[in-house]
Amino acid sequence: MPVAPPIPGPFRFFPEPIFQDDYIVDVGGLPNGVYWKDVTYGGRSIRNAFFNPGTGANPPVIRFVLARDGGHVSAAVSDSQGKPVSDADVALLPASADSEAALASMMTWGRTDSNGEWTSETIAPGKYSVIAGFFPTDRSPESIGKLWRARTKAEAEQLEVGPGATVRVSLRPAEVE
Repeated sequence: MPVAPPIPGPFRFFPEPIFQDDYIVDVGGLPNGVYWKDVTYGGRSIRNAFFNPGTGANPPVIRFVLARDGGHVSAAVSDSQGKPVSDADVALLPASADSEAALASMMTWGRTDSNGEWTSETIAPGKYSVIAGFFPTDRSPESIGKLWRARTKAEAEQLEVGPGATVRVSLRPAEVE
């Protein structure tokens, strides 16, 4: 259920009464320069995890943690002759993702422009694998499985993004199987 809360400030996004069910939180549409660091419920992190809003803290409180110390990855994708590759998919895969489900929730992706360039949204500082090619960039189990396997292959560039840094990387399109 999409919500556009005031920042900072409290808000309600569950209807009354709250249905007893498992939910997962996905945050998007953040202002430029901000990334989603964590979300807690009853004092424990529920980022990339299911939670039941009818259990836990009383009254139930979900706390969103946003941060502004993020960085960016700027990718240039070119073919074997050094010519820019437009419309190539670029996937940025956090090394901290410890499962395919976490990867699906945490990864960032996009498509190169006519000059073979792509720049990520603001991301958390940390280690990443980045890979480019022509592959489905969605959160389907098949696509995530392929990216999960590709993240440690030679075609995936390993990099580290520091606070406030923009890391530039040059890539060749790779097969993701």
